[in-house]
Parts: sequence; structure tokens; C-alpha cells
Amino acid sequence: MKTSRWLPLFIGALLIIGGIFLLLGNFNILDVGGLFWPIILTLVGAFFLLLFLQDRRQWWAIIPGVTLLSIALLVGLREFISYEAFDIGGVIVPGGIGLSFLLVYVANREQWWAIIPGGVMVSISVMLLVQGFLPELTGVGVFFLGLGLTFLALTTINTAKGKMKWPWIPGGILLAMGFLFIVFGAAGDIFPYLGAIALIVFGIYILWRATRRKEQ
Repeated sequence: MKTSRWLPLFIGALLIIGGIFLLLGNFNILDVGGLFWPIILTLVGAFFLLLFLQDRRQWWAIIPGVTLLSIALLVGLREFISYEAFDIGGVIVPGGIGLSFLLVYVANREQWWAIIPGGVMVSISVMLLVQGFLPELTGVGVFFLGLGLTFLALTTINTAKGKMKWPWIPGGILLAMGFLFIVFGAAGDIFPYLGAIALIVFGIYILWRATRRKEQ
């Protein structure tokens, strides 16, 4: 079935399901207050994933699909479970977004760029998770370790010109900074500023390489 045909069918079915849930809630037959949005978000997220499964060229659909599923999980957990130790939203949503980008690479190995935003978002999620359970550990250090590992992962990818070598530089520096943050971060006020400057410098470096590649 072509996308142009089953897209209206899915949207129509989604509206019908939403209307049924609202009616059940209005008649006090079912308390849908906590279930409505998780179910709707899950259905919409599943729609995007089905779009990808039907046509593997539609790899972009993985990103909204997995992201919406992570938001649905967050809404459901917040409705039924109380988390006071840490911000669960800061863990689940960035983790879901990061996972979506990593799955884009798994689905299409030509989209190696997806590893970078995927690694960044997963690193943010892990950082917040570590801070929630191990507050004595410097979260920023964990974040930079994740960034370093992300760039080092790029060195294992085979491209038309062979394996990339340039990620060794930012990867090694970010790993070193991560260890410095963990060991000395609590005692040095200058480290947060160095971290921000490092991110800006690496961002400019990546943009410069991309511009240079197009000019060649």
C-alpha cells in the first residue's frame, strides 16, 4: 500500500481512537486523563516507524518516531510513577533523541554524521543519570567523556577515502578534558569556561572542514 493511501487511513483511525477515549472519559467510564497523551504519542511515533519500515529510504522518519515514543514513555511514567531523585525527563527525552540518530546510522551507514548528534544527546542523558545517582561525580566530565567516545567512534567508519583520521584529534582532547573534569572539576572554577570554549572551537573546526570539502 502506498504512503499516499494509508496516511489518511492512519490519521482517520487516530482521530477515531482519540474521540473514543474522550467520550469514555466524559461519561466517566474510563479515566483517560493519564492515558490519553501517552497512547496518542505512541501511535504517532509508531506511524513514523511504520513509514520507515515500509520504505527504508525514509530514514528520517526514525527521528520523530523514536523521539515521540520517548516522550510518550516520559508522560506515562510521570503520570503513574514519582521520580524525585533526578529529572527523569532530562534522561529519557535526550536519550530517545540520541537513540533515534544512532538508529539512523544503523539503518543507513552512509549517514555517518548522525553519530555526532546521537552521541551528544546520549551523553547528555548519561550525564544527568549519573548526576542523579552519583552527585559527587562531576557530570560535565561524564559529558565530555561521552563526546570524546563519540568522535573516536567515527574513526572506525569506512568511507570512500578510507577510515577517517581527523576525529582522533577532537576525540582525544575531549577524553582528556573529561578526565580532567572528573579529577579536578570540583576544585577548579575555570574548567566550565574551558569546556564551553572547547565546544565552540570544535564546532568551528567541523564547520571549517565541511566548507573546505565543498570548495574542493
